[in-house]
Amino acid sequence: MDRHQSDRWFVNLALLGGAIILLAVLLFDNSKTSQGANTLSNLLPDEITRIQILRSGKQTIELSRQSAYWEMESPLQGRVDNAVLQRILSIARLEIVSQIDPDSVQLEDFGLQSPKISLIINDTVIGFGDLQPVDKLRYLLIKNTIYLVADQHMSQLNTGSVSYIDRHLIPEGDIIREILVDGNSIELTDDTRARWQLIKANWVSHIDDAGGETGVKVQIRLQNQDALPIEYRAVKRETALVLIRGGLEYHLGHNAIDTLGLPLAGS
Repeated sequence: MDRHQSDRWFVNLALLGGAIILLAVLLFDNSKTSQGANTLSNLLPDEITRIQILRSGKQTIELSRQSAYWEMESPLQGRVDNAVLQRILSIARLEIVSQIDPDSVQLEDFGLQSPKISLIINDTVIGFGDLQPVDKLRYLLIKNTIYLVADQHMSQLNTGSVSYIDRHLIPEGDIIREILVDGNSIELTDDTRARWQLIKANWVSHIDDAGGETGVKVQIRLQNQDALPIEYRAVKRETALVLIRGGLEYHLGHNAIDTLGLPLAGS
């Protein structure tokens, strides 16, 4: 073997060695990620069945998984908005930036002695503390360890309970079989069905008493379900159509009366 061939052989060997090292590093990193070594929890979204949000000076929010959706059980009763739910579920998989042994520090220095917010995911309790002043990371306490994570969820956890409620009148993915207004079945064309299934309230509010407003009773039966129909009371107000159900008011624009084909006087 001449010198030129020998040099080329050594170069190829070095390149091969470098490729093997790079592959080993990538496999090691992927292994860490798949095992959840750098996340708050190994829980996957499908493994989470109940959530509690305890907030200082505010009512506790309780959410539970049903067969096809999530329900708020307290302080209101209603389906949970899917986008909001996914943000809450993602907390369990937040990436850990660093961690601190609390035995060497004082919890009150991090706002964790009595956290203003505690999130309970299944049986895991996560206390939310102060922001780290330099990198604006959030201090979290789980069991006996303080973690630093990106501050992405505090504002959602602090919002009012109505912000968790799904604004759709019909659960996403369900198909309407029949709509009755004051006991009378209305003509259900493909267009009417699509309008009811897609429409969302502009906002939702909570009421203790509707004040005896007159309106019409709307019952919606879904396909492949023998359960009781979804029931609303539709009320026409000066500037809006409001559908009332279970202490919640779903506020829609005034043109929704015609869009949904509701026989309300003066519409």
